[in-house]
Amino acid sequence: MTYHSLVFDHHEVIYAEGVPCESLLVCPATLTRLPADLAGPLEEQFPGLDQARHAGLDIAPEIVSFLRDRPSALPRGAPDASPPDLTPPLPGPDIP
Repeated sequence: MTYHSLVFDHHEVIYAEGVPCESLLVCPATLTRLPADLAGPLEEQFPGLDQARHAGLDIAPEIVSFLRDRPSALPRGAPDASPPDLTPPLPGPDIP
């Protein structure tokens, strides 16, 4: 099997035979995790390329904790657990 990574000016989601897949995200976090024989040529070919991550990759710590700590199965009749409410408060007399 041969694996190909595509690099664009921006991190992209593309379709390969109808299936969504990501392009290679080139940023310091990626380059430090790659073996030197792969990271070196990338840095040479794309000097200064530092792509921004998708907003979808930034998950609030509260949501991560909720997903990690929730019971795998709730007892029958138990109320469903809800994720924490992360809605910012509306401006009011207490909030400037």
